[in-house]
Amino acid sequence: MDQGILRNPDSRAVESLERDHEGLDELVAVLDIALGDGDYDASLFDEAFNQLVEDVERHFRKEEAWMKRLAYPSLDSHSGQHEMLMEALVDFRRGFACNPARSNAFVIRSFVDDWLVHHMIEVDQSFERFAGRKPG
Repeated sequence: MDQGILRNPDSRAVESLERDHEGLDELVAVLDIALGDGDYDASLFDEAFNQLVEDVERHFRKEEAWMKRLAYPSLDSHSGQHEMLMEALVDFRRGFACNPARSNAFVIRSFVDDWLVHHMIEVDQSFERFAGRKPG
């Protein structure tokens, strides 16, 4: 019998969310490539940023579904953080569409690093620890 079927759903949640985080990290790396050391590629930045916003939204829905399924006690607080981040990302996306200047791209990239990357590294770890401790 396939051992994957027998795995603890909590560990599947963590593995799934970690794969999402890796994908988001890759998109953040594309933002850095678009910003470049010399040449700035606004269309590449725009494409990567739009994909990042879509993937973050999809990831947040999945993460919150896992949190609800596993009765994560900080779900409401965590969801509130997701909502604030999505509102900010949508605002940045609108602003960048109106003015795709490199300076705006740097502001967005800085925000992504300060907020999203911090959220994935610090805040999401508490859920992963919670899910990892739950008995199977």
